[in-house]
Amino acid sequence: MDDTQTPTWVKISIILNVLVLISTFVVGGYVFYTQHSTQLALTGVSSTAQAETPQQKLGNAIQSDNLSSCNSLQSAKDKASCNNAIVFANARKTGDSTYCKKLISTPGYTGNLSSLIQSCEVNTITNKALTQKDVSICSAQSTKAEQTTCKSSYYLSLALKNKNIKVCDSAKDTAVKNTCHNTFLMYANGPTHKPITCSTLRGAAAQKDCNTLKPVLFNRTTRPSQKDLLKACSTVTSPTFSGFCQTISNAPAPAK
Repeated sequence: MDDTQTPTWVKISIILNVLVLISTFVVGGYVFYTQHSTQLALTGVSSTAQAETPQQKLGNAIQSDNLSSCNSLQSAKDKASCNNAIVFANARKTGDSTYCKKLISTPGYTGNLSSLIQSCEVNTITNKALTQKDVSICSAQSTKAEQTTCKSSYYLSLALKNKNIKVCDSAKDTAVKNTCHNTFLMYANGPTHKPITCSTLRGAAAQKDCNTLKPVLFNRTTRPSQKDLLKACSTVTSPTFSGFCQTISNAPAPAK
């Protein structure tokens, strides 16, 4: 990897993985699917008196911020997309993770609904900690791993804001420090055409995962199939790469 340029699609994936870690509106790949439908709908909203298209109706229902408006939509896919877009927005806006319980399955989404709800809850609490600038809020996460992710996100956001990786070391927990440090390095390398050097990552697990994923992620010019990615991700154990692999595994199937 040291002598290989990072493919453009990998740079984009790395940046998205960072956003998964520090942004509460990116939930296990699903949000990309929902946002795509939502953006298409909103760009189609018109103020003219012409009959509304299904996309315009979806956009207007989402803009209403009223879940009952979603029931007026015809297709099950549009109803679910509308419902979940409003739920995501309200969970993020209020910092109330109980909103996530209102998420529903969407036709075409191949991820697990319970995992989606859990991710929504984790990201809602993380966003609240970031918004209120209070890392102690991360203690509300239900598991140790989720607390580590939340705290890593908190310190990573500060490190990126100050453009100083040393901010990561202000965290008390070693796992938090290392995840913040490693993700910062991935972000720093991603958009600058620099190859990512596995040996610069902290922790044997992160370095091992980096080297395992290297043949699939970095030594090729075309994007590998989801099957190849899932196979490579099957042995990943480090927090640095587990988020990336979770996004891959929860991503909706490509349109045919």
